[in-house]
Amino acid sequence: MLDEILQERVSSSRKRVDFPADRECIERIAATVGKLDGAEVTIGWIRNTLALSALALSENLLGKLHRNPQLEVLGEPRELEFDPQGNLVNVLETAGVAAH
Repeated sequence: MLDEILQERVSSSRKRVDFPADRECIERIAATVGKLDGAEVTIGWIRNTLALSALALSENLLGKLHRNPQLEVLGEPRELEFDPQGNLVNVLETAGVAAH
């Protein structure tokens, strides 16, 4: 019986979650990370996980980024931008960061 209960919980935690647009995904998932203030939620945008030359991270990491000598901050903090369908626009291109 316990095995069945545990298996059901493990299976349900692996369910794929899909949203019609990036904005809804961010809003719905951010509410589940245990932060009362949305500004404390850490978000990362990675164009290609096989080539981590440039990525966008939420402003709440800025202090840690500046203290890490292996990292370079390439731009100023900015709001996320969405297209009319609610999907993120290419964060790096709109910030003027060239792909490496």
